[in-house]
Amino acid sequence: MLLDDARQADALKARLQATLPDTLEVLTYRDVVPLLVMQRDLYAEMMYLIYLIIGVALIFGIINAMLMAVLERLPEFGVLRAIGMSEGRLFLLVSLESLLLGLLGTAIGWALSLPVYAYLARHGLDLAVFSEALAAFGVGSVIYPRLTLRVVWNAWLIIPLVAWLGALYPAWRAIHVEPVEAMRAV
Repeated sequence: MLLDDARQADALKARLQATLPDTLEVLTYRDVVPLLVMQRDLYAEMMYLIYLIIGVALIFGIINAMLMAVLERLPEFGVLRAIGMSEGRLFLLVSLESLLLGLLGTAIGWALSLPVYAYLARHGLDLAVFSEALAAFGVGSVIYPRLTLRVVWNAWLIIPLVAWLGALYPAWRAIHVEPVEAMRAV
């Protein structure tokens, strides 16, 4: 039996087992193919590692870009500090700039990726080359992506957060420069 939601499998198994004779055994996909369940769980754990690697690379890229932006604007920051801008406000300026860039980048990324998702959700990704291997796991050769609220939430939370974290060091550098030295830096 195919279900719309795999989480309903145990409830359906219990209902079927209660209505069928004791001589029949009802098995869920977890009972029939435990290797598939293990691989799915392993895939979920590996995704966290991949997210971590991508996040670290993203942080270094953001640190580099924001540090260059800070160093290019040192004379401006020197003038702002000389006319009385506090360290806290300057830190907030640089870190909010990075957070807004992260939000804008996330929005642009979603805008560019949604048409691709819509196409794949309608037509699927044909993996006929691997059909024999996929059939061993009871999976068809065409895979359809499914966008969940968790994926959307993670993207809108993690990417701007990583962008903000990547700007902390450049913001710290911006507030620890002397105004006179910063105004001379060209």
